[in-house]
Amino acid sequence: MYKKVARCGIAVWINNLKQARLLRKYGLVYYVSKRLRYVYLYVNEDQVGKTIAQLKKLRFVKRVQVSKKPQLKTSFAVEDEVGNEAGTSAEMDSLSFYQNPALSNKNEA
Repeated sequence: MYKKVARCGIAVWINNLKQARLLRKYGLVYYVSKRLRYVYLYVNEDQVGKTIAQLKKLRFVKRVQVSKKPQLKTSFAVEDEVGNEAGTSAEMDSLSFYQNPALSNKNEA
């Protein structure tokens, strides 16, 4: 059965695009930017520190940067004042910041 492996993205700026092929042995090359001369590759999360140390030793590598996506909040649900996620439409209507005063007077038309 397939087991999900935690992976992390690494951006590697290089001097020349010919060296982008050499980075395949360090991880999965996901994207190569020709204009900005960087390579975005994915590495298993448990090997990130070791891989970054190896990449920084290479002569053609200018800079290495780890992706900050794991630290970002990716849940965009509406939360009430307490911090609980509002799930039903009745709960959403009760939220004061979610009500529009122009739409609340439905009888006046």
